Amino acid sequence: MSFEYFKWNILNNRFEFSDDIHISGCGSFCELSGQAYQAGADTLDNVCDRGNTTDQDITAAHLKSNGNVYVNHDGPNANSYIYFYANGSPTDRYFKWNDAFDEIVAGVGLSGQIRSTNNIYAEDDIKAGGDFYLNYAGLAQDAIIYFYKPGAGNETLRWNRTTTRFEFSDDLYVLSSELGIGDGTTGANKVIYANNGDANLPNLRYNESTNKWQYSNDGVAWSDIGSGGAGTGTIIIPVQGAKMTGSYIVFSARVDAGNAAWRLLFSATQTESAIWQFRMPQDYASGLVVKLIYTMVSATADKVDMEVEVMALSDGEADPDTASFDAVNEIAGGTTVPDTAGKIDEISITCSNDDGVAAGDLVIMRVNRDHDDADDTATGDLELRAVSIQYIES
Repeated sequence: MSFEYFKWNILNNRFEFSDDIHISGCGSFCELSGQAYQAGADTLDNVCDRGNTTDQDITAAHLKSNGNVYVNHDGPNANSYIYFYANGSPTDRYFKWNDAFDEIVAGVGLSGQIRSTNNIYAEDDIKAGGDFYLNYAGLAQDAIIYFYKPGAGNETLRWNRTTTRFEFSDDLYVLSSELGIGDGTTGANKVIYANNGDANLPNLRYNESTNKWQYSNDGVAWSDIGSGGAGTGTIIIPVQGAKMTGSYIVFSARVDAGNAAWRLLFSATQTESAIWQFRMPQDYASGLVVKLIYTMVSATADKVDMEVEVMALSDGEADPDTASFDAVNEIAGGTTVPDTAGKIDEISITCSNDDGVAAGDLVIMRVNRDHDDADDTATGDLELRAVSIQYIES
């Protein structure tokens, strides 16, 4: 035998009826859930679809709650919807609890948008099957996405309206093997810069005009990045190929084949010189450095002062027999010689005064030992054993 009952549920803090409640009328006044019900004003028929036990809908102009609103409160696990009327359909727009994926989905039919005039907070993923807009109303302000960082302040991705750029508040790591710059069209240079606070920032850019990658340490002067290898070229200059006579030389260094290796002897008692000429390779870009390998005949202390002068002639320029050397290049303060006679040492002279040398130029190079310079104090001959030129390739 079964019974119907009326029960106070102490756990859920509510009255419960085991079957339907039908109200045919309340006379002039009733009270439901603590709210005044005035007969002749709002009737239960207007509030509750009480005659339909299949859909169990509640129909009302407004549903208000000063507390929580539950959808599918007692289960079972299933999808649940809140619908909004649009485009002639009561179900065209909706919020859906997708039980299979534990997520809330915003359904927008054929077209539509979800907007917030203020902040949106999410304790889990936010997924969109379409576009996602920040500051859609076009307010004069930055647009920011915050990433919570416990105990250390939030990190952000900001659209900076003033500088018209995206800004990350922390380091950016690309976990894939490629990082693309640009939208796939030609025209504008593609630039990466180091924001170190200088007026002109160091840059790395792809030059659309020359179709080359370039770098700049000051944001003003640009150099092409060499292709492949270390980007450094070398020219070997044989010491026995030196010219010892002519109007370009006052006192000549002396070639000495000796009993073993070739050497050029530069005296400590007069300024002596040697000249070489060659064509600058086509891959020359900049950074001319002359390297001299030498030994000393007798000196084991003090210094020598070696100099390099450059004359560069391009196609159509003046007679190479007319001297037009650029200013002297040397090491300020001189070079201290090895502590043992005959020990190998190298002098590396950067030629900032390079006469504007360019790829393909005829180059005449003069090497001197400036014996009466205050920085040349070592006694005895300097033995020049080998000469090379180093430069940055294009």
